[in-house]
Amino acid sequence: MNPKGISKTNWHLFVSISCTILSRLLGFIRSIVETSLLGLSVVTDCYQGAFRLTNFFREVFAEGALGGVYTPLHTKVTAEQSEEDASQFFWITVLGVFFLSIFLVSLLYLFLEPVLQFWLIDFSTEKLSMTKNLSTIMLPFLIFISTGSMFMIGHHLQGRFVYSSIHPILFSICVISFGLLNPLGNLGESFAYGVLVGGIFQFLLLALTLRPGRPSLRGMKRQIPHLKQMLIMLLPVFTALAIHRINRLIDLQFASGLVTGTLSALAYSMVILNVPMGLVSIASSNVFYPILARLKSANKNDEYQKEVSRALTFLLWLAIPLTGFFILFANELVEFLFAKLPAWFQVSSQLESSSLRLIGESLRFYSLGLVFIIINPLLIKVFHSSLQTKAPAILGSTLVIFNILINMILTPFFAHKGIAAATSICAFLHTIFLVRWLWASGTYRLEWNIFWHSLAYLSVSLIIFLIIGYLENELSPLPEFLVGSIIYFLVFFKVEWLRRGSMPWPKKK
Repeated sequence: MNPKGISKTNWHLFVSISCTILSRLLGFIRSIVETSLLGLSVVTDCYQGAFRLTNFFREVFAEGALGGVYTPLHTKVTAEQSEEDASQFFWITVLGVFFLSIFLVSLLYLFLEPVLQFWLIDFSTEKLSMTKNLSTIMLPFLIFISTGSMFMIGHHLQGRFVYSSIHPILFSICVISFGLLNPLGNLGESFAYGVLVGGIFQFLLLALTLRPGRPSLRGMKRQIPHLKQMLIMLLPVFTALAIHRINRLIDLQFASGLVTGTLSALAYSMVILNVPMGLVSIASSNVFYPILARLKSANKNDEYQKEVSRALTFLLWLAIPLTGFFILFANELVEFLFAKLPAWFQVSSQLESSSLRLIGESLRFYSLGLVFIIINPLLIKVFHSSLQTKAPAILGSTLVIFNILINMILTPFFAHKGIAAATSICAFLHTIFLVRWLWASGTYRLEWNIFWHSLAYLSVSLIIFLIIGYLENELSPLPEFLVGSIIYFLVFFKVEWLRRGSMPWPKKK
């Protein structure tokens, strides 16, 4: 239950972001353990290659694609029929995801070698063989996490954000335990089995804590028309998300031809960047999206427009100082996480100064597009809440071409920095295209004062962090982040309160 005086939406945001902080913190520790034990070596590249392949298909076939389509359809079934019918729609979708994931894993086992050769084109025969071995261990993870993702969506729809936010904690604990204990005597294989076991525990937590009602064969048969509608809508959504993830694989493909460790450096810099993305974008969108779907389903267009603006303002409010911090303190943050922190816990790090610099430079250039990376998922969900799925697919297809061209131009001159910069440029272009299409279709018209205020707050945050940067000490960059954030938010609260007489929080529903 939420405390009195706090709106339901605000309480859900607090719970979702707070629990995500815990899970991301442990995810950080997992990354530190991986890099400390493996360094940036051939084994690390192979492990990351295998994990990214499995995770790519999990994100495409699991919560990424299905969540965007299932949520508004579930809301529609609930409004037009009943909660019982919505429950049966849930169960028939769960069965569909389960059998689809089994089919996909079977295909991957059959064609694993050519798939790896396609996107890790510059890997040597030895590295491809090692990656194939680790991928073989990890692939069943896809079945458990894909099916479990449907239960996670069920938690979101019931307004229960604790389990859906903390389930990655079990995954990180398993990977860390298997890495530290190294039960197989081979770190790469031990980490791979940690991924598999972690996926099993995630599924059990999500499935055993949800109460979606009992499945009924007759009830599920009645939902076949909605299942067909979902499959039709899912195709362009799947295409858009697959294309987005292919952009990531394109990065890894370009990186596979550079010096050893580049692929892992890009992967770990994205792991760091995934923390603010998870805290701000994913945790917030999980709360806002069901609200948007309900408002759109009820044809409350004015409230819908206001809610989108509130959600966008909330994301920008949090994303802007994070972007400034990551741009200015990328190298210091990497050194703290992968050198100073392991030393405090008496963990011997295998990362040399050149490896730390490689990760730090990648992180800085990825961070240039952090604001756009954070808000783009919300803009895509605005399309999905209106049951529009083709537009994001078309825009995503266009961006793949842009990403390839920009990588071809920048990578020969700037190596890993060019790959990261290409991602940031594409994220900016994606935002422009999404906003323009939403405006043209009349789905959502951006309030331009949001844009101008965002530029002002970005400038303020950069100035604050530049000044605070002179506080260097043994704990750097944590003091800079804490002090700079406090000053930024105090300025923000003061200006917004004077300008509006209130804060842009979501209103109580």
